[in-house]
Amino acid sequence: MRNYEASRRFISEVTAMVSRLEAIRHYWAQHLGITDAQWIIIVALAELDGRDGVSVEAIAKTLQVNTSFVVRQLNLLERAGLLQRESPSSNTQLATLSLTEAAYSHLAMLSSEQDALHELVLAEFGRPELDRVIDRLASLNHQLEKAAAEKAPLPS
Repeated sequence: MRNYEASRRFISEVTAMVSRLEAIRHYWAQHLGITDAQWIIIVALAELDGRDGVSVEAIAKTLQVNTSFVVRQLNLLERAGLLQRESPSSNTQLATLSLTEAAYSHLAMLSSEQDALHELVLAEFGRPELDRVIDRLASLNHQLEKAAAEKAPLPS
């Protein structure tokens, strides 16, 4: 297989990038006094919300995690004052969730720092080139999803 060495190098580079992205995510989470998992939920809510609210199921699907995990984290975020929940019943999974003004305020304070980081990391890419890289990564991700489903299907 002539692409074996290139595949190994690619996997090594992606693994290193994931490690660095996790370190950055940890920094942002610490800034808010929350866990890395809670940071991911905050970001997902901010991206999905539009201030109209999001279901627990939508967050779990976006993050590809179990709804019970999301509910546990949401309870902690709600106690921290970063999340508000509107529930039509006692079933927490039917609740509509949105970030509080305090959460949006924290995110706004981090915004300029995040923008500077994005500029630094992506400085060598023009928009068309960056779009091509993103498209190729998305294609690779799709292929990996198919391969993973064949080799180790996720439980329903």
